[in-house]
Formats: sequence, C-alpha cells, structure tokens
Amino acid sequence: MKSFATLHNDPDAPLSWRERIGYGLGSFGIFLFVPVFTSYVTMYMTDVAMLEIKMVTLIFGISRLLDGVTDIIAGILVDKTRHPMGKARTWILRATPGIFISMILLFNISSFLPVNLKYVYLFIFYNLSSSVL
Repeated sequence: MKSFATLHNDPDAPLSWRERIGYGLGSFGIFLFVPVFTSYVTMYMTDVAMLEIKMVTLIFGISRLLDGVTDIIAGILVDKTRHPMGKARTWILRATPGIFISMILLFNISSFLPVNLKYVYLFIFYNLSSSVL
C-alpha cells in the first residue's frame, strides 16, 4: 500500500473520506486523553502534593498559552522536516522517551520540597510533558 505522501504530491488535493475519518479519529483520541490527564494531575497536585488549587489552575492556564506558541513552532519544524519515515513520525519517535520520563517525574514530586519549589517543579514538568515534548 502506498503512503499518503506518494499518492498525493499535490498539497491542495482533496482528502478522501477515509483520510478525513482517520484524521478525525486521531483528534478524537487526543481530546479524550487531555482532559483526563489534566484532571488526574490536578487531583494529584492538590490531594497528594498539597498544592493550592488556584495556583495549580493558574499554572495550567499559563501552560495552555505556552502550548499555543509551542504548537506553532512544532508545526514549522514538522513542515521543514524531510525524512524517509515521513515528516511527523521522526519527531514523534524523538519525543516519546522525553514525554515518558517527564510524566514519571511529574508524578514523583518530593514532599520535602518547599511549596514554592513544588510550583516551579509542576510548571517545568507539566510543560515538558504536555507542551514542549
């Protein structure tokens, strides 16, 4: 079976219904994951790490703004990528170990850290796992 890139050299070519459904299912999956992940991080940070909900939600809000900037940068990087495996697959494979490690570290916040450092820790590892990587 030929890949999408070899079948459609014209970027303005219309997508088939199969391709539209495929893209839609990918978006559907991520839109199910993100709210569950954010809810779980919120519960963990407030119930286990004992952080204030208003600061956690402020960090999440700032992170969403940062996510908009990093999405634009990621789009530019993907568009400029030329690789035999495809444009996006190489970036997905490169980012996967970093996402895995940052998510593990996100849920291993030390109870011995001062409160202000816990907020910094949350900001860094939440952004690494959800925006940057």
